[in-house]
Amino acid sequence: MNYKTPYIVSCKDITVFNKTVIADVRNTAKLELPNKYLFLGPQGAILWAQIDKKYRASADGAELLSDHFSTIDQIVFNSNNNKSYDVVSLGIGIGTDDINILAQIQSLQKDKLSNFNIYAVDLSLALLRRGVSEIDNFLKTEEIRKNIKQIYGIWTDFEDLSLSENKTYLNLNINFGKNRALYHLLGLTLGNNKESKLLSAIHECMEPNDFLLLGVDFCADGDETIITKAEDIYTKGESSKIINKFLCNQLYFASEFKLQKSDYSQKQYKLTLNNLFSDVDIIHDRNYDGKYSDVKDSISFTRYHRTGGMPLRLCDFSTKYKKNNFKDFIEKELKSQLIHFEWIDCYHAKKNPEKNTQVLILLKKIKKAETQTSSTKFNEKIITQAISQLNQINKTAEAHGKSDIIDTISAFLKTTQHSDLAQCINDKNSLDVIIKEYNKRKDE
Repeated sequence: MNYKTPYIVSCKDITVFNKTVIADVRNTAKLELPNKYLFLGPQGAILWAQIDKKYRASADGAELLSDHFSTIDQIVFNSNNNKSYDVVSLGIGIGTDDINILAQIQSLQKDKLSNFNIYAVDLSLALLRRGVSEIDNFLKTEEIRKNIKQIYGIWTDFEDLSLSENKTYLNLNINFGKNRALYHLLGLTLGNNKESKLLSAIHECMEPNDFLLLGVDFCADGDETIITKAEDIYTKGESSKIINKFLCNQLYFASEFKLQKSDYSQKQYKLTLNNLFSDVDIIHDRNYDGKYSDVKDSISFTRYHRTGGMPLRLCDFSTKYKKNNFKDFIEKELKSQLIHFEWIDCYHAKKNPEKNTQVLILLKKIKKAETQTSSTKFNEKIITQAISQLNQINKTAEAHGKSDIIDTISAFLKTTQHSDLAQCINDKNSLDVIIKEYNKRKDE
């Protein structure tokens, strides 16, 4: 087949998105900034590329893929009737993990290779373009090139993939979700997010029997020495200097739109931008109370901006887990939220597993139990739709200072199977109406 030039599609309006980010960053009353803003703009992409080359977690993750991807590929390949599967990269970065995976697919499947698509998803347009370009350049000299139907770059947030309008658009225009797929969320990205919300969105855009490969860190199982060593990546050594600069990128990105380049020479422009952050301190801390994680007894390493006399603003967090608690979360807690994954296996480092606490976890999306009654299935379906609807209006809720209420309603639905409230949410997207209906039912 004829190999095609990579194709970038957008699920967002870039002007609206940039205005939203800038408003968030400039709103000093907003004391928690999303981690995903760190990667935005050319500066964020450049800094992340520098970090990725020196970041121990990236090297550990690459070693895990080299050690275990042959086993993972065999499981997914066999499950797909010995045919190649689509690869969906959630956070392509500079494409290193994807090139590693494609090189191994080529070596492992050899003459059994069939045609498949590559989907790369990233919220950073600069990283998306670079990552797709790196994959394209790699494939130019590889035999596997003839089996790639298309490389698609999808510019959006992972969580937005599950929005109904995006799913419809992607399905119709680029065949997204029509073939068996291996999704991967590597680089410890899960630990930078509230796990339930992110995994719910990924689960919703997957098809039954698709696989999800996660990279997570189990250093919380270790003693204080191991935990401190994991934390040292962010606070000590040469890489920490780049990381601290990277942690200011949310401020940098917003300030780029405030300054007019035409008023400065290129040298003056960069100097002026950098001087804006000369008085910004990065404060490192730990959180044990579950504020940033849904998994029991996790440790979240937190990073804050401090500028002059301003309050601390959270700019980043990364969560480390205990294996048994993380497995319980996947198999029990997510299941109670109607997020059904089968735990296939957990893959540890072959060399020095006591030092390399990063692991790969392979999950498979499964259908709900066939023994359920049709009534229960109906209830679960509309409750799942309602929770999705709540996720979609979450930004509106945050703007009204009501995000805690939205989380409470979602938890209420998951635990009580209250299908009539769920139907109300599906029919009406007015925040005030939903809150009124919720208050009425919870008191019944």
